[in-house]
Amino acid sequence: MCNQLIGSCTGLICIHSLYVYDKIRENSLFFWNPATRLISKKLGIFHGNVDSTNFTFGYDYSTNTYKVVCFELESGRRNSQGILVKVFTLGDNLWRDIQRLPVDVITLHSRFHNSNDGVNLNDTLNWIALHDNHTQFYDPEVVTVEKFMILSLDLATEKYFPL
Repeated sequence: MCNQLIGSCTGLICIHSLYVYDKIRENSLFFWNPATRLISKKLGIFHGNVDSTNFTFGYDYSTNTYKVVCFELESGRRNSQGILVKVFTLGDNLWRDIQRLPVDVITLHSRFHNSNDGVNLNDTLNWIALHDNHTQFYDPEVVTVEKFMILSLDLATEKYFPL
């Protein structure tokens, strides 16, 4: 079993748990409130074989709900319509498909994890991306700063917009 801190919002911490058995990867979420010392039961269970899945945690003030956004970073999984994105809403406790990513989010690898897991800010989740990029990897010797963009997801409307 492997646990990863996804993020925190308004005092609630979201943890991703990965358990691998018989070549099946079971992904689940836990929510922990350190102030009350309460932790949720295992929620949002789904199975998958993807090694590079991105999870980002945010809070939607318009509906007072916590949301987790999940997508695969492997460019080979991209089709002509974009990369599949799922949203988990705490309370509904279900994963839903939303609009696919309109551009590829780039992966900034560090020694321990992907460091482009998204940022929660003012009812949006935000990632670094490249205009007209067909893979999440890029050559820093070739890409100019003009090609970078910030892709934002509005948590209320679940629609994307560039910054």
